[in-house]
Amino acid sequence: MRFFAGIGTDRFRRLLLAVCALLIAATAASANDDNHWPLSGNSLTMHYTPNGLGTSFKFVTTRQVNINNTSIAHDPTVERSTLLVRGAGTQPGNTGLIELDPARWTPIGDPAAPKGWQYKGDPYYTHGITKIQMRAGSKEGSLKIMAKSQSWPFRIGAPQDSVDIVMTVGDYAFCAKFSADRQATFKANQADGSGGEVIASTSLAGDCPQVCGNGVLEAGEECDDGNLIDNDTCSNACKGCDPSNITYTSTYDGIQALIFDNPAYDCNNAACHGSDTPQGHLDLRATSDSYSALVGVPSFINPSVQRVFAGNNDQSMLYEKLAAKTLGTSCPGSAMPQNGSALTTEHLDAIKNWIRGGAPRDGVVEGTAAELGSCLPPATPLNIPQPPVPDPSVGTQFAMPGYLLRHQSEQEGCEASYYDVSATVPAEDLVDCTGVFPGTNDTGLNAGMCFSYRGNQLFQDAQTHHSIIHIYSGPGSAEDPGWDGWKCAGGPNDSQTCDPLDTSFCGTDGVCGSHFHLGVACNPTQLEPHWGPLNPDGSSFDAATQGPQFSGAQTSTANFAYPDG
Repeated sequence: MRFFAGIGTDRFRRLLLAVCALLIAATAASANDDNHWPLSGNSLTMHYTPNGLGTSFKFVTTRQVNINNTSIAHDPTVERSTLLVRGAGTQPGNTGLIELDPARWTPIGDPAAPKGWQYKGDPYYTHGITKIQMRAGSKEGSLKIMAKSQSWPFRIGAPQDSVDIVMTVGDYAFCAKFSADRQATFKANQADGSGGEVIASTSLAGDCPQVCGNGVLEAGEECDDGNLIDNDTCSNACKGCDPSNITYTSTYDGIQALIFDNPAYDCNNAACHGSDTPQGHLDLRATSDSYSALVGVPSFINPSVQRVFAGNNDQSMLYEKLAAKTLGTSCPGSAMPQNGSALTTEHLDAIKNWIRGGAPRDGVVEGTAAELGSCLPPATPLNIPQPPVPDPSVGTQFAMPGYLLRHQSEQEGCEASYYDVSATVPAEDLVDCTGVFPGTNDTGLNAGMCFSYRGNQLFQDAQTHHSIIHIYSGPGSAEDPGWDGWKCAGGPNDSQTCDPLDTSFCGTDGVCGSHFHLGVACNPTQLEPHWGPLNPDGSSFDAATQGPQFSGAQTSTANFAYPDG
């Protein structure tokens, strides 16, 4: 995940930035039948009460040859893992597909050669799951899954004809089934108004059932892209297009062929945007690299508005002109296409979502395959392009250290980066702020000076839910051990320890930043572990309340401008 903030003539000279972000992402996965690991079920115990106080789930299986050093080889701390418990009958219980947080997995034994994996959950914040332990022995292994509280989503409203349990790690699926055809013994299987219970056991392994959306290709599925989005190239019934039918390698490749080169729209005729002297100096022919003529380029009719502003369709002249003809909205000059038919609403949505997804040249934006009516490769992560760094005489740019966010997951936390712009701010923009930022701003060149600014722009990856940007105002310097060390994020020295005072070590594509700490905002009591320099009284510095906020957004781009004075 990445974040960029641009500040125009006015901002603090030495900055320690605390960035809080909640981000959501989506990509795809696949597997084959060789990756199924059937298990027998030694015991299954489920209790349900409407108020949740007596709700619990426990599945235990031991002496399993299919839990071995090969089947546990996938690392759930970096690969996707899921859990599904699904009943059958007149009122079948179903947890739905539960995404397991990779941050809650830890290896058992030597991390370099683990004997298994353990998941430590929270009964209220991880769908009720409290523990998962998968351990391989020399010949046989075991699996235990436990959950409780009203957050556990399996409801027992009637006796269950059968119960399937499917856990995936990467493209491996571990499956158990309690049913009559698996000779399961049900010691209890009942429900009434006060709740229900199922207690069962079986010694026979169960075939892995079809679980569309878990990213594992199973019997009867044409595809499984690892999501529950129905209008992409793999439906929620796991029916999709044949990979051999994929015609376009990216969303933009499809836009070029199906919109710009489409005779019905007639965008590329010689009188419009298909010649060496095109209207508005915009050539949309593929042979002339239309992408480079669009993204980040000022429009001819209004140079203050880009033709395509990556991340924001409302600030993109291309979308504004196309929408004017399709939706009847206003725009500068003529609506587009000028001579051809208006874009269909689906094609207009493809343009909009491509822009909102960061306007990638090569990537695939989720949902655009259906909007273009074409088979595309699986969706790719969405990365906002880094905007140009402004000249120091008019502004500066700050970047958030990147970190890994797995598909179909979300996380919130806090991290810091340090910038010293004391030597580049024009003298006329300096203002005194002695004592406001004692740890980082009251020593060195232009000590105790800040600078005013007239506005800022924020850019962040499209799957970001929100970001809040704080300025650290505590007593610790950038070298304070409370920051828990600094490492390069990206660049030629990615993951190497860095000195926040050395601006060159991480390279132009890297950021020297702190470790990403999971938690709520930048509140030290909510971070794992507690983090940051201490206040003089020994308390933890709370950036969320003590650090002034100067930017933030719930969109992929934001533009803040302030009037004179």
